[in-house]
Amino acid sequence: MIELAESKYSFLLDSFKKLQNINVQKKKSGIHDYSLMNALLKKTDEVNLHSNFIYSMINPNSSHYYGNKFLKLFLESINEDDFIDIENAKVYKEKGKIDLLVEDGNHVLIIENKLRAVDQEYQISRYIQYVIENYLDNDKENLEAKIHIVYLSEYKATPSDKSQSIIGFKLIGNKLEWKNIPVNINVTRKGKFIEKLDLDLPDDTCIKFNRVKHSKELSKWVVESKDYLVNKPNSQSLIYAFDEYKLILDRLKDNKWRNIMKLDEFTLNIEDEKEQEKMYDFMIEAKKLSDEYSGKKLYRAISNKIKEKEIKIELYDSKKDFSEENCIKWFKEKGEKKSWRDIGFFFTYSDTKYIFLLGVKNIYFGVYDASTKGINKDNRYNKESIFEVIKEFKEITANIK
Repeated sequence: MIELAESKYSFLLDSFKKLQNINVQKKKSGIHDYSLMNALLKKTDEVNLHSNFIYSMINPNSSHYYGNKFLKLFLESINEDDFIDIENAKVYKEKGKIDLLVEDGNHVLIIENKLRAVDQEYQISRYIQYVIENYLDNDKENLEAKIHIVYLSEYKATPSDKSQSIIGFKLIGNKLEWKNIPVNINVTRKGKFIEKLDLDLPDDTCIKFNRVKHSKELSKWVVESKDYLVNKPNSQSLIYAFDEYKLILDRLKDNKWRNIMKLDEFTLNIEDEKEQEKMYDFMIEAKKLSDEYSGKKLYRAISNKIKEKEIKIELYDSKKDFSEENCIKWFKEKGEKKSWRDIGFFFTYSDTKYIFLLGVKNIYFGVYDASTKGINKDNRYNKESIFEVIKEFKEITANIK
């Protein structure tokens, strides 16, 4: 039986060792997957990452002191350079809750940065009303020549029908066409009045709707901005900033950006389809058994130490036994269902009370704080850290006699 298992998995073990060796050599040569921006913010953070970075570069008054140069390249990359008078352009962020707004006194570019967040109710139509009232002196004639919408999105081609983001309009090709039906709505959120949407536009009103992909048009902007900076003195930090943003755009585009390969990418690069299929079967089997393994490993390591040291424990909840079965169930439920919350125990050593429990989403282990009925230091681990939990548990109990 063991010989059959060794034969079945020998290829898999050899392949895994090969993957490890490849990655070790890459790391030794200095290759990495680190990104400063991604370390601080999620790649899909629309406001704090994308809108803030773009604004910091296209704002003519930004501290990069290159004036409107990056705005000019940005407008060219999204095909809006003929619409905005670059010499009179002003850029705003969150003006009227619009992500980015560019205006030159006669024309307004509404830029909606949409990655993962859902469209808010009547969002685009409300922005159009805001621009008409605040930048066009309520002049509703010939809006096609005065307002353009840029829908900056990697994954979504159109605004959500559910949120009625473009209420009053219909999207045909690259234009929002007015339906000739007045819109009069009190916009509320959580039962509270937000604003009044009151749109009644001339017949046949059209507004350009320009869908722009981050990984395509913005990547072009980044590359051209870097090219412009190459021979400029003292520009290295700006080049680095664009490099960092390019990493984010690459990571938005696909999952093949990693230099250090994971098992899935390594498997996809195996030329022999049958060998790929073997590796796939192995990953499926491992996925099915990983929760059971984790639950059993955690329970056995802790309970064996308890028996070895004859540690007396007090159940955290008398209704929920700290057992192998319950540990497995907790992992399988991903720690998110309250029915598996707080399986654990207390034990006391040298007048210090410790608590170990499986919380809603994490494993907690440390000194018990009676005043808060919790842990008095942040010893919190996710489910992938069971070996760290076991190691610390063994270290704490090592001197118990």
